[in-house]
Amino acid sequence: MVYVFITTLNSGYSQSLLKDYLSYFPKSYIKKAYSFKNREDTNRFFLGKILLLHGMRKLGYTHLSLKELSYNSYERPFFKASFDFNISHSGNYILCALSKHCKVGIDIEEIKKIHAPDFLNLFTENEQTYITNSHSSLSAFFQIWTRKEAIVKADGRGLTLQLADFDVRKDQVSVKANTWYLKDLAIAPGYCSCIATNTKIREVQYVWLA
Repeated sequence: MVYVFITTLNSGYSQSLLKDYLSYFPKSYIKKAYSFKNREDTNRFFLGKILLLHGMRKLGYTHLSLKELSYNSYERPFFKASFDFNISHSGNYILCALSKHCKVGIDIEEIKKIHAPDFLNLFTENEQTYITNSHSSLSAFFQIWTRKEAIVKADGRGLTLQLADFDVRKDQVSVKANTWYLKDLAIAPGYCSCIATNTKIREVQYVWLA
């Protein structure tokens, strides 16, 4: 089981979350949040961590606080507890995936116009062909992109993984002796999202805080 907690920037509920949960944040987190030039980025940072706190309660880890959050040498956050989590945000949506049973990475991207040729060197030749031959090359681009990003985030070694070295058109992908299972998520129109886990998952349960 993987839980995906979801909220949006502009809902009244998310604004009340920001007020109610500010006291849960260590001073260093508050300083970091307000270092962002864009207020929406500040709110995304806070809301991602608030979703994490909600998820931890759901999984029974009420004793943990954000002060106990650690980071590996590639800056991937984790708790010294038997669950894994990952946060992603884009546009109006913020997501946090959690599981007691597997490592997890999640990515969401708002579909918007880009100059795709600038990025095609990050994809395998077969992925490039898939994108250029798709009915909507823009949607195909973001589908492939979120799949790659979900794996990179689950793996935890950041961009030491070369995106062009692995093909994500199938739902089972091997990357440097690790096997990842991919599942596209239908969060909202105009967005692509994907979750990657190191074991097959039977169910993704969505929890909307909006």
